[in-house]
This record gives sequence, structure tokens and C-alpha cells, in this order.
Amino acid sequence: SEGWLRLTFGDALDAWNSTGWQACDVEIDAAERGKLRTSEGNSALVNLGGPPPSPYVSEHVFGDARVHVEFMLPEQGNSGVYVMGRYELQLLDSSGQENPGFGDCGGIYRGANWPGAAPAQNAFREPGEWHDLDIVFEAPRFDADGRKSRHARFVRVLIDDVLLHENVEVPEPTLGALFADEGPSGPLMLQGDHSPVA
Repeated sequence: SEGWLRLTFGDALDAWNSTGWQACDVEIDAAERGKLRTSEGNSALVNLGGPPPSPYVSEHVFGDARVHVEFMLPEQGNSGVYVMGRYELQLLDSSGQENPGFGDCGGIYRGANWPGAAPAQNAFREPGEWHDLDIVFEAPRFDADGRKSRHARFVRVLIDDVLLHENVEVPEPTLGALFADEGPSGPLMLQGDHSPVA
């Protein structure tokens, strides 16, 4: 209800903690489709900025949130968006995958004791194309003594307006999370150490 906070507006790098990311223009490398090619500009953020890339972690923290991310992957690209730094929505080149699982694009990744949730269908078109990811998320709830009273929940997840999840409870942080514990808020995190991603 407070409106949109544009984390990548203006000098996008100022709102995040990271190494190895840069603002630039980017496209898939036509000769080597497993790579992204950068050029001078500021239309995108990409983890090809020099030092080995770290996760891209927002300085702002959030509880309940609506998240909009536009992303591009090369062939065999692998990344993820972690809401609250704890709950991963997988980004993967899932071209041609007819029966996607939790590890495919749009899947909610598994936890140590939770099996994850596959997307309803494969909405990933192809490498080198920009995709829209929209998430409506509710943070876990805690009582006055700090005990969790309700799990985190992905209320809705869409890629390119295709509904992938609705009302999926996530009882624990997914693998690769910034934090092993749960809390009422946390940062947004983009995974940057698996492959190039824009």
C-alpha cells in the first residue's frame, strides 16, 4: 500500500551490496549463446563486472511484498530471486522442458526438509529473451514470544503473465539462503555465482 520502491532507479548499484556486478547494456552473444555480451549503457545489471560475482543483495529489507523483476539468461543460465534473502524462486534456462520441477524456471526451490514446488507449467521461452517475473509474497508471522505462527507464502507467481504458483506455503528457508533462521523481514537477493544473468 506504500507504492513501488524502484531499487534499480537512478544509480542502481547504490541500493545493493555486491561485487562483480555492473550497469550496462547487454544481449546474448550470437556466436556463443552460453555467454552474455555487454556494451556501454545502463539498461541492465549484469554479473560480469570483473571480480567473481557475489549475490546481489538489497540494502532495504521487506516483509510482505510485491516484486517485479525483468531477467535474461544465456543458454544453460542459472540464477534465482530470493525473497527476504530466504525463499528462492528459480531462474533457469528451461527451454523445451515439458514437465518442469522445482529446479526449473519458476520453481520454488527446495529446503533442507521441504521438497520445493514445481511451476504449473514452463513459461521460459528461450535464452537471450527478456522475461517478466511477478511475485506476490507474504512474510511468515510470529507471535509476541517470537514463535512462528504462519509460514511464508508465495501468494502468486507469474512469468510473462503465466500463472505458475498460487498460495504456496514455504515452511523453511530454501537451499542457498542468506539466513538459516526465519524472521519478519529480509532483503531481496539475486543469485549471481552460478552463471551470467541480466
